[in-house]
Amino acid sequence: MFEFEKYQTEINKICKKYDVLTLTAFGSSLSDNFKVDSDVDFLLELDKAENGLVRYMKIKFELEKLFTRPVDIVMPKAIKNERIKNYIFSRTKKIYEA
Repeated sequence: MFEFEKYQTEINKICKKYDVLTLTAFGSSLSDNFKVDSDVDFLLELDKAENGLVRYMKIKFELEKLFTRPVDIVMPKAIKNERIKNYIFSRTKKIYEA
């Protein structure tokens, strides 16, 4: 399992810098299946659409730099398949909330 608490101060700074509403972890980072070469998966909600793609990429870059591992970010509204959405949302951990 990934230790988000170890990075919480820096995560908070990044989220505030880019006007993040919520950052929620899901996937292997929340389980015993998490390995040295695993990526970290997040659901990301931004407070406004303005420059959304630019902020998305900057957040991804800064989190990858912080964790020194790949990061995948998904916008919740982009998940159209209800089965996948239910699966993801049943196994989450809120990491940041504005």
